[in-house]
Amino acid sequence: MTPARLNPFRSERIESLAFRPTGPGQDLAGIQERWEKAGRRGAVVGPHGSGKTTLVEQLGRRLGDTTWVDVRPGVAPVTSSSVLLLDGLERLPWLTRRSWLAACCAPGLIATLHRPGCGLPVLLRTTTTPDVLENLVAELLGQPVDDHRAAECRRLFAEHRGDLRACLETLYRRWAGEESG
Repeated sequence: MTPARLNPFRSERIESLAFRPTGPGQDLAGIQERWEKAGRRGAVVGPHGSGKTTLVEQLGRRLGDTTWVDVRPGVAPVTSSSVLLLDGLERLPWLTRRSWLAACCAPGLIATLHRPGCGLPVLLRTTTTPDVLENLVAELLGQPVDDHRAAECRRLFAEHRGDLRACLETLYRRWAGEESG
């Protein structure tokens, strides 16, 4: 059993990982350029665990003056002099989303969504691959993955339908001795 502070899959290690592009045009400069051309409004769209939040956090650091909003029902629209980064916009009912976005006063916004919507242009559709999971695991372990670990990554990827966050949570539990692999 590995103590939590030594578990290579603990949350602060996972949160420090950078977004991994899976195709062309997924670099931060290209995404920022599309955002500028779209009137400084747009969405990063993709399934659970595909890196949307990680990407938007990195983009926010690149942009500088930003305000992070974890959108939840009951949260009022934000008036801000900085770019708004809206995480989880799909949690709001459709009509509330539309009115919430219309009421937002900010010099720009970027939202995460699981599906396109709200009239926001799609800046990027995030996807995952087993290779991305292997790359993340290698970084967290500090060494290349061997054939056994690569097979485990492919099994987890299939089991969790490409949700990298769920894969890494499973690996955390396995290293903690809470679950057998």
